[in-house]
Formats: sequence, structure tokens, C-alpha cells
Amino acid sequence: MKTEEIKKEVTHYCEKCGSECYAGEKQTEKNKAVRAELGKWSLDVGKYIATAVLIAGFFGNVQETWVIIALGVALTTLFVVFGISLIKK
Repeated sequence: MKTEEIKKEVTHYCEKCGSECYAGEKQTEKNKAVRAELGKWSLDVGKYIATAVLIAGFFGNVQETWVIIALGVALTTLFVVFGISLIKK
């Protein structure tokens, strides 16, 4: 094979930087898979936080439960939105 043919197989045009990049289609597919797994993990963390807040609300003897609930809702929302955004990309 000629050098130009090898270069065409390895490189592709990158719209972000406006030049040829060496991250081929296989790397792009791998990145999508990693993002999807990270998104699933983030959704799981959000569910665990929501569960912990519910259990603490029922069984905990905390004087200011609204702080725990507010923090739990905020963190759960953050992780769920982040996870969904990673999965949809």
C-alpha cells in the first residue's frame, strides 16, 4: 500500500478542529459506548441517592429533614440529567 492510502484509512476529517484527525470510526464508536456506560452509571447513582434520602427520611431522627430532602433532590436531579444527556449523545 502507498503511504497516501494508509493515511486515508487512518484519518478522517474532523469538523470541530477543521482538519484531519487520527481518531477513526472505531474510536468514535468506543467513545459512544463509554459515554453510554457512564450515563447508565450516573442514573444508578441518582437512584441510590434517592433511595438513601427516602430511607433517611423514614428512619432517621434528624431535626432538619428538609435539608436532607433538598440536597437529595438536587443531587438526584443532577445525576439523572447528566446521565440522560450522556446516553442521548
